[in-house]
Amino acid sequence: DALKRTDPAIDETLRLIDPQQRSRAWNDKKITGPHHGIIPTLEPANLSAMSEKERKVYELIRAHFLAQFMPTHEYDRTVATFESNAVPLQAVGRRIVAQGWKILFSSSSEEEVDESGGRSQTLPMLQAGSRCDIQDLQLKAQKTEPPKPYTEGTLIKAMKTIAKLVKDPRLAQKLKETTGIGTEATRAAT
Repeated sequence: DALKRTDPAIDETLRLIDPQQRSRAWNDKKITGPHHGIIPTLEPANLSAMSEKERKVYELIRAHFLAQFMPTHEYDRTVATFESNAVPLQAVGRRIVAQGWKILFSSSSEEEVDESGGRSQTLPMLQAGSRCDIQDLQLKAQKTEPPKPYTEGTLIKAMKTIAKLVKDPRLAQKLKETTGIGTEATRAAT
């Protein structure tokens, strides 16, 4: 109710949340010692008294808080492999089925990116063994770029999401459950 009184514009979003849904944030079994995060209150915030930066920080925190009560983001991913003159080709397509929690973070300039770093696209319906005509072909001479060095911020993010880089599914699941490597306190000291 405090969120609605603070900003009536999010009324539609608040109708999508399920307050009974509990994320990992509610599991305090792994917390050792005093630990106080940002705790929501029942008091409405005065957005008009905030600077633009303060309001953006507030909105970001609010979005992350609400995301844990939103439905999951679902998509269908299609990988099509082709062959042309014995050269293997691959196209990856992605179609969003349910926007879910991502609706809180969407922006018109945001472009979906697939796992290989390329732009995500929607593929037409395909059947195994189908023949496809190549309509256009461009050969580009490009060089791969080395990964960018970590900054303090990207290193902390990588420590939290390290499970994405682990091939062993059991180990990856364990890292997801423990929110990556280290704790908030040790990551903040990095």
